[in-house]
Amino acid sequence: MFKQAAAAIAAVGAFAVLGSATAAQAGAAQTPSGQMPASGQMRHEGSITLNAMDRQFMMKAAQGNIAEIKLGQLALKKSQSERVRALAQTIIQGHTKGHNELKQTAMQHNVKLPQDTDARHKAMYNRMAKMSPAQFDKMYVAGQARDHVATIRLFQSEVRGGREPHVKALAAKQLPEIEGHTGEIVRVAEAMEVTIPQPARAYRSRRMPGMQPGAGQMNNGQM
Repeated sequence: MFKQAAAAIAAVGAFAVLGSATAAQAGAAQTPSGQMPASGQMRHEGSITLNAMDRQFMMKAAQGNIAEIKLGQLALKKSQSERVRALAQTIIQGHTKGHNELKQTAMQHNVKLPQDTDARHKAMYNRMAKMSPAQFDKMYVAGQARDHVATIRLFQSEVRGGREPHVKALAAKQLPEIEGHTGEIVRVAEAMEVTIPQPARAYRSRRMPGMQPGAGQMNNGQM
């Protein structure tokens, strides 16, 4: 009889332990309020604290976007070249979209981005605003080639050495379009016989994602 009672007590104990484990598993799958987490609440899963490179990338990328947009807008006002104006419009659209994506990522990580570009680009803008249309076009195209090579290197560095997955993914996503901008700048520079930095020429064959060769190009006689 004692053996039967002991066996019964052991069975009850085992059942209680099993029940506790099941309840703990159920509780772990719920939020503190007892609700299952919504899919939108999981979007930062795997997020890692930003390191210095991540923050520096976001700051420089923001300043670069603002500079490209402002200089592009200036080109639409000053340039008399249809080729330059088309290039400026492409760059404005691309960097506006890229900047909006950057702002979303920054907001998700509580990063306050600069609201204006850096001192060098401010001085460049003021100097170019006083140029004749012909002078402006050459300065604009050469400057865009130089700036886009620097931007490519900035994005490549973040892809290779950044820490936070969301920021690295943003850089990887935007890099092909920046390379495509650079290819278009090189083709415009060659058509206009504008001297540009040698590193930019490596991107001559690059095009914006989804753009077919020859799409959006002007005839060689059009300026």
